[in-house]
Amino acid sequence: MTEMRMAKTTVLFVDAVNGGTARLLPKEGTAFDFPLRFLPEGIREGACIKFTAALQDNKERRSKTDDLLLSLDNKE
Repeated sequence: MTEMRMAKTTVLFVDAVNGGTARLLPKEGTAFDFPLRFLPEGIREGACIKFTAALQDNKERRSKTDDLLLSLDNKE
């Protein structure tokens, strides 16, 4: 799987900022609250942000998981 297929980007509108969260509105779908600590400093109501989510390919973690699954299979 290519890196591009492992990531998705969308634009979100900042509807409100309250306490430690921002209420984000996607172009399509339902609004949701998101922790401010993960957003750019100085974010405020009315701003638009580009949001990208990507899968992290961690070969070491995957290897440990495979080893654990193999050991569980061997116990049966």
